[in-house]
Amino acid sequence: MAEHIELIAIIHQINDVMMKEASVIRDMRSLPEQEQVQFWHEEFMPLVAQEHALREQLLVAGQKVSQERSTQ
Repeated sequence: MAEHIELIAIIHQINDVMMKEASVIRDMRSLPEQEQVQFWHEEFMPLVAQEHALREQLLVAGQKVSQERSTQ
């Protein structure tokens, strides 16, 4: 049961990061073109890295749940 709660928590975190990514993209549109690349690297890419790390955690947590189900 705790693993299911962990999965849900990770999914919520991923959702939050994706919402931030969408917000950064919207904000980027309002910048002059010459500032967009720097903004992308400084604001968006760290979020992508965070999302990737969370998805890795989700994969590991999902495998734990799968293993528990197969041993029951």
